[in-house]
Amino acid sequence: MDDKEYDFNLKPYPITDKKENESVSIFDNLIDKKRIKSFINTRDKIPNYDGKIELVDVEEKNIGFLFVQVKALKETQPPKYSISTSFIGFCLKTNVPVLLIGVDIDNKKAYWIHIDHNYISTLKFKKKQKSKTINFPLYNLINGKDKKYIKKWEQILEKQKKSIQLYDEVINDNKKFKEIHKEFLDYKIGDINNIYKNLHLFIDKYNDLIERYFTFIKRKIYENPWKFGIAFYPYKNNNYGYSIYPIPWDKNDALIRKGNNKLWNKLGNLRYAELFYDSNNHLMQDPEFFAERKIYDLLNTSINQKELINICNPDLSIEYIFAVIKKLFRQFGLEDKISYKLKDIEYGFFKYFPLWVDEATKFLISINRNGKESIEDCYTRAGYIDPSYLSLEIFSNEKNIIEENIQQRIINKDFETRKFIIGDSELSLNEFKKHLYFLKIKGFNELRNPYSKKGYSGKQKSHYTHEEYTNDDIKKNIKKVFSRLPEVYNNFIEVNFSNSPKEFRHFDKISQIIVIYKINPISSDYFNRLSLHLFFLEGFKSNNIKTKIEFIRFNEEKSKYILKNKKKDELILDGKKFNINKILSRWTTFREIFSTLPLQKIVYNLIRIGMNKFFEKSNKWYDNNIRFIKKDFL
Repeated sequence: MDDKEYDFNLKPYPITDKKENESVSIFDNLIDKKRIKSFINTRDKIPNYDGKIELVDVEEKNIGFLFVQVKALKETQPPKYSISTSFIGFCLKTNVPVLLIGVDIDNKKAYWIHIDHNYISTLKFKKKQKSKTINFPLYNLINGKDKKYIKKWEQILEKQKKSIQLYDEVINDNKKFKEIHKEFLDYKIGDINNIYKNLHLFIDKYNDLIERYFTFIKRKIYENPWKFGIAFYPYKNNNYGYSIYPIPWDKNDALIRKGNNKLWNKLGNLRYAELFYDSNNHLMQDPEFFAERKIYDLLNTSINQKELINICNPDLSIEYIFAVIKKLFRQFGLEDKISYKLKDIEYGFFKYFPLWVDEATKFLISINRNGKESIEDCYTRAGYIDPSYLSLEIFSNEKNIIEENIQQRIINKDFETRKFIIGDSELSLNEFKKHLYFLKIKGFNELRNPYSKKGYSGKQKSHYTHEEYTNDDIKKNIKKVFSRLPEVYNNFIEVNFSNSPKEFRHFDKISQIIVIYKINPISSDYFNRLSLHLFFLEGFKSNNIKTKIEFIRFNEEKSKYILKNKKKDELILDGKKFNINKILSRWTTFREIFSTLPLQKIVYNLIRIGMNKFFEKSNKWYDNNIRFIKKDFL
């Protein structure tokens, strides 16, 4: 399967035609202006949706917002529209309900449908599918007279408020971040100060770097704003504090604002607030260089937290799905297996899992386990219920009671649960949901664990993770990871970095990878279980030819020849001369093979190498702390 067929990304900004503009105008005229406030961009500059609508009550108090995508219907009997899978992907990624509006231009009426995970779960996708036909229900009519749609949209927003939420620290911080800036930032239009010249240079460079290279910062962290502005706060001796804030597409805002004490105090605990003090006036001395540093800091944080756009390749998604299932299969109502039907995973996650959390918390509260008297007592300090922690507080016989209660609720079709937020300290459940639907859109019906996992080999359980793998398991997993690495990595940078900077494109010149592996006897020494000699060889390579990967066991004749005859910068192999890529080639104790997400971890390590090369100048500013920044590839 060619993963470059992947079309799940946010689309570039399209140019709408006359019919699309007309359809937006008709829709805007049909809706009830007293109950619905429309903020639709007729020039269609925002990718994947045209704008938003705000529902208000009879007193014009806010009920909530919905995103809308308005399309002119080509077929009206029955009404349907072929929408791109990238739009469906957007509906899965956003936490705001999304409506697809189909407008019958000739008859001046419209139809709507709510594209959520429940609806998407009813669709079937084929591999490499680029679009999907959506059939509009005839009863979801907007004709300027019947106002039943308003009540239904209210119900969508009400259901969203009642539904179980999946904790996401980035989304959580971003929401607080926007509210704080909205409340405490002051406009300084017309103000004259020498600081503004440098602020203009800084924010121009900051926006330019994001727009040209690092678009994931907008798309993943800040919900795709138009640009970023900068707020400054003088605190002493002409020194300043700063904060970067996003500017939405549909808001006329200033690029420079002045903050205050309240702003800084409230923003201090948010990870992506981009709050910083410049006590040495670096911004005044070299504002463009300082902008590079701040992008470097933001990228470095994203790499450390594994928070780039990870939904880009089936191998990464399958790896993630099995990492979560391995940890929570019982809470999903699944058995611990090597393969699953995708529909069984969906049912387990969206149906069984909420019931398990509901019943588990009720049980712990009912017996006052560890002082639990309410649902709030079941939350961790991070602000969510962690099912893994709950499970540790429940004995085996008690888990059986909980599962019996869940089965009875399923028989009675009682799926209504209390409202709570679920999270995991290690693996994002929001990411799990996105990976799941990405695979569904890609046409997968069954998933198989790509790795030989501990416990499946028949090896007796051990206190040490590396002891639970046989030599054959390790060999298989090495081959699986490195055979897919070039393609997976290339997909990853295509999705996350616009224009793919050359410093990140490690495999453009790599024509061959040689993996010499040595699997040592089982022992308690985690560091010596496996060692690798990696050679990334540069030679002639056309764009259509895949990187050749060769696996050689240590002490084979060929491995002895390579290790003996390699020079500092080159290797002659099979009569051909190759340059050795010194940045990537090395000897390593490859401990990542025993980690939860080995392929993802290597991809992020390669991204880090590209980041350090791209920001070589900025890196020199970190000379005193360079050991924390420049980490090994493996």
